[in-house]
Amino acid sequence: MPIPALPALLWTLLTTPQAPAAPDACALLGLDRIGVVLGRGWRRAEGPPTPPGTSRCEWRRGASESAVLTVTPVADGDARAALGLRQAGHQRLGRSVTPLPTVCDGAFAVEITATSHVTTAARRTWLLDAQVRMTGRPNASAERSLLVFACQGIP
Repeated sequence: MPIPALPALLWTLLTTPQAPAAPDACALLGLDRIGVVLGRGWRRAEGPPTPPGTSRCEWRRGASESAVLTVTPVADGDARAALGLRQAGHQRLGRSVTPLPTVCDGAFAVEITATSHVTTAARRTWLLDAQVRMTGRPNASAERSLLVFACQGIP
């Protein structure tokens, strides 16, 4: 007699290793570290909901300045491989990608449009994305600095 589909699916879900939940993005970059990199006057802000296991924190200063850190678990635990796949995807789309091999366990910065930029890093089993806008413009240098601080917080 064949096994019904639901118990087989349940067995697969229960026995397949799951990625650990991401570290708390807000704890990795407190307001003190935001202030060191970006200056004074920042406050935590509410952002959109995140998928289960992902952590996101957003800070704002005025209407045109924001910083966002997102930490995403990599299901198979190989963050460096996931970083390479994400980088290759941006390159296939013709985006300008700058490798940053000394940031975290490897990173890259990508210009998505003239007004949109993101820096992505691998650390252990997570991918970290930082986006910073100052006076309405992307700030790649600040993104790198925030990722260095965030990666230091992940043992």
